[in-house]
Amino acid sequence: MLFADAGQYFTDGGLRLAFDAPTGTYHVTNPASTSFEIVERNPNYAPQAGDPWVVFIVGGYLSLNLRVSGGYSDSDLRYLYSNLITWSFGSSPSVALGTTAVGMPGPGLTSGSAIYEGRFEVESSRRVVYEGTPVPDMFDGTVQLVFDASANTARLTLVPSPSGDADPDSVTPVDLVWSAGASLFHQPDPASSTSLNYPVIGRFAGPAGQELIGGVRFEYTSKADGKTYEARGAFVAKK
Repeated sequence: MLFADAGQYFTDGGLRLAFDAPTGTYHVTNPASTSFEIVERNPNYAPQAGDPWVVFIVGGYLSLNLRVSGGYSDSDLRYLYSNLITWSFGSSPSVALGTTAVGMPGPGLTSGSAIYEGRFEVESSRRVVYEGTPVPDMFDGTVQLVFDASANTARLTLVPSPSGDADPDSVTPVDLVWSAGASLFHQPDPASSTSLNYPVIGRFAGPAGQELIGGVRFEYTSKADGKTYEARGAFVAKK
């Protein structure tokens, strides 16, 4: 996963999101194109009273769903500097699904310790049938990241939701590569020389590093068939 540079937010999953200040509009690329297209509200969606608009479309074929928003009154869902976006692209029988995290780059923790908590969503290599079409299974859960600037350590813990297919005991905490003041953190992959294949890569978001965004890749055991699958997705978290 790559992150914001000069006002553009580059993310994994083939999506790139950009904000156009003069028009106050967002633009995004889809997994099959490098051309930016405007993000518009989905006219078939209506938020509940008091909730923000969180369902959008791009060109009528790419659907974006915001999992958090600065417009929520619920503190667990209220994020000011980052967002977690699930998306679907294409139509039956060929549908691509994914999750992307975006955010405003911020400074890393420089002293003391901090705990960030939030949520993750992933797509799995396990396939399920939805309306007659095999699609990736998707599940979510909670995420916790603990940073200790004095020891230059960071640890990530993912806890899959009980309603999902992943056995929580099969997903173990991981130590991350990070040092005090650094805005980026990751879990390296000894078999790969590129950060695009890191199991975990993320960064601090917000003017004071109040939030985090990142991408994750991990194996888990399915509760449905006992087999091992790979999950890929993204997370957001905050202090």
